[in-house]
Amino acid sequence: MQIPVSVAEQVEAEANWEYVATAAEPIRAELGIASARIGGGTVVSMSAAPPNMFIRALGFGVDEPITRDLVAEICDFYRAHGAPKATLQLAPSVLPPDWADIRAATGLVPGGAWFKLARELKPDDGPDEAPAPADGMRVDPVTPADAEEWATAYGEAFSRPPGAFAQLPAAGVGRPGWQSFALRHEDEVVGGGSVFVRGTAAHLFGAAVLPAHRNKGGQSAVLAARIAVARAAGCRWVVAETYVPDPGKHNPSLANMRRAGLEVLYQRRNWIWEPAAA
Repeated sequence: MQIPVSVAEQVEAEANWEYVATAAEPIRAELGIASARIGGGTVVSMSAAPPNMFIRALGFGVDEPITRDLVAEICDFYRAHGAPKATLQLAPSVLPPDWADIRAATGLVPGGAWFKLARELKPDDGPDEAPAPADGMRVDPVTPADAEEWATAYGEAFSRPPGAFAQLPAAGVGRPGWQSFALRHEDEVVGGGSVFVRGTAAHLFGAAVLPAHRNKGGQSAVLAARIAVARAAGCRWVVAETYVPDPGKHNPSLANMRRAGLEVLYQRRNWIWEPAAA
């Protein structure tokens, strides 16, 4: 059975919400975080951070239809909270027939596209057998004691600026529903990733490896560890997203996910809002 679009979209929406909206107050204040639940979806903003992939509106079209008034309310939220830029991500199946008119009226412009992927975890499947990473590399669960070290390396692997924005991952370590993993070479953290479990689905929330340690099997090992968490939690599906590469280009994250058994469900266009928009 294929995962329902509503489940695939809303577990991602909840993961993004948990990651940003529930951050500790000092981080919320420094980054100018604001959040809201609108029309059955989640909306998060950061006024004092550079434009980034977490300033997103997600999970719409399930509880309520997508209308011009709903999209205008989302855009008004970002305008009111000083977002430098925002991305609305909507599954293609929930877009209304008048979507072109709605986005023209609200100033949304098309951006890049992401693949939405999922894998069903069947009870009779055995454990995943991911290729072992290069000698000297291992995957360890992140604990509160090494959360800051992990977040620093993780942020560097994603080319994030230092400070509160880079430390957002550390703030999530130990929260209910979350498990993070550090990829280590010897004793040095060189990357990692997280998984968020909600009900029947688990969201594979970001993974990155420092450039000097890529192409050594580390990301696949982190991927397998997160899938194992989902299986142990009794999840039926694991869900992930990654960018659609340009023609003739290669997306290694996509290749790793496909090898791990995730299949592309659909492409999802990014719809971009900026303060100068109508």
